Amino acid sequence: LRRDGPNELEKPPKPTLFMLFVLQLTGFVIILLLVAAVASITVNATGPNKSDILSYTTGKAIFVIVILNAGIAAWTEHK
Repeated sequence: LRRDGPNELEKPPKPTLFMLFVLQLTGFVIILLLVAAVASITVNATGPNKSDILSYTTGKAIFVIVILNAGIAAWTEHK
């Protein structure tokens, strides 16, 4: 025991909060939702109502909800 030390494996470093947040954004469903948000904003930006600010609400809402969800999940996993 003195010569070799305790018989324990080294624990890997705990991931940072930012890394957990990024990992939350790599899931298939999350990427699909982000693509849907971008598609919604793009369609509304090229459509006849592009000057109406309310036409972008769906895309913005999807984006905000996905980011909030990833933040809450990363924070929960970090604790």
